[in-house]
Amino acid sequence: MKTIIRLGLLILSLSLLSSCEKDEENANSEPTLSTVLKGNFNITRADYNGSVGTILGNLPVTGTGTNTDGNFLFESFTKTTTYLLNTNMEVASTSYPLYLAGAGTFQILSENSFSINDPITGSTTYEVSAMTANSLVLSRSYQRDTLGASASLVLNLYLSKD
Repeated sequence: MKTIIRLGLLILSLSLLSSCEKDEENANSEPTLSTVLKGNFNITRADYNGSVGTILGNLPVTGTGTNTDGNFLFESFTKTTTYLLNTNMEVASTSYPLYLAGAGTFQILSENSFSINDPITGSTTYEVSAMTANSLVLSRSYQRDTLGASASLVLNLYLSKD
């Protein structure tokens, strides 16, 4: 009887040790998109690249937005998000506002992309070019009319978790 109890305790302690090792491996592994898309992220920088059509024709533009402000809030349990971006693009000494805002559901498409389905603006895909447990770099297309010009851009958004 004592042998059976000792054998049972030995097996239990080995299984606990194995479980602890797996938890340690998971803690040291790279983050996944599903574990990162939780909570509030501030937009710290917005780069743009593309063209702006004005009455003078299409002008190529590339740069970093000024006065950038905004955030993404991901609710992982409900798979919902709200987002806001305000930044300014400089083109030939003229400042053009770039604005994004909305809310909707998000869906992870792969480890490098997700989409947001906004009932007002439709579905937008975001490509993830860099990711840590506390930061993301996202790319998305942006096409809008803004103060007498039409912008056709790729935006790279740099997000940092609160």
